[in-house]
Amino acid sequence: MKLFKNILVLLLATILLSSCAYDFNRGLREFTIENNVIPPDFGKDSTSTLIIVERGIKRYDNNVKEQVLNEYHGNYVFIPGDSLYLKQTFRSRRGDTIVVLSDSVILKEYMNTVKYRYLIDREIKSITHSTANGGSKSFGMYKYIILDRITKKRYECTYSSSRYYQLIQALMINLEKARVQNK
Repeated sequence: MKLFKNILVLLLATILLSSCAYDFNRGLREFTIENNVIPPDFGKDSTSTLIIVERGIKRYDNNVKEQVLNEYHGNYVFIPGDSLYLKQTFRSRRGDTIVVLSDSVILKEYMNTVKYRYLIDREIKSITHSTANGGSKSFGMYKYIILDRITKKRYECTYSSSRYYQLIQALMINLEKARVQNK
């Protein structure tokens, strides 16, 4: 019985590790200029600074910062996600507080689109599925978007995963390659 349990644990660990490697390797293959995920002009202007959006979630932000620090060696700045949107708060007739997010409004210090040309943000889609005991379980599927603030073009990958740290690592590696190649 103990041998069976050890084999099962080893099998599950192998599956988990191979699925993490799959997300990372697929990200490396798909997050390219050829697949229209990275802008073709990325890195041509060496003074350009990449804006990376923080989400105010400590674990998420720390993991993203770690991947950026380890893999990307160009100029970058982290800005809080809530500073990207103009919030308008008002009360409904029933007294409910309603917050409306309007078009992106970058803080004044980042308005220079030549210096701060590219912005990286993530989109998350919540997936819910039923469990065997009749309950439900939800998890987020992440995908990353690069916005060229001069051309207003969105570069995004169709691939998404719940392992955002694998995706952001692959994206940073490929952004660094593009930056170095386009110097």
